[in-house]
Order: sequence, then structure tokens, then C-alpha cells
Amino acid sequence: MFVGVTLGALLFIYGAQKITSLRSLKALKVYLSDLQKGALDQSGQLERAKKRHLWLWVALFVLL
Repeated sequence: MFVGVTLGALLFIYGAQKITSLRSLKALKVYLSDLQKGALDQSGQLERAKKRHLWLWVALFVLL
């Protein structure tokens, strides 16, 4: 039981870290692309998506 719980926690933590790193990498690529273009084309869209996701998480936690 202890091994199962430990492995489950390890997989959960690994998954959360992987998702976070992929989202951060995507944001860095968008910012670099906008920096190279000299305009804030995709950065605004990314910020709006972050706000939308934040409100979704807040609503989910309030419901739970």
C-alpha cells in the first residue's frame, strides 16, 4: 500500500511538473516570436487565455 501511494504521488507530481513546464515553454516561444516580429500579436491572446483559465480554476475550486 505504501509503495502504491508513493508511486501515485510521484506520478501526480511528475505530471503536474510536466504540464507546467510545457505551458511555460509555449509562453516563452510566443514571447520570443513576438519579440522577433517587434509586435505583440500573440502575447495578447496568450494573456487572455491565461485569464480565462484562471477563472475556470477559481470556479472549479469554489464548486468543490
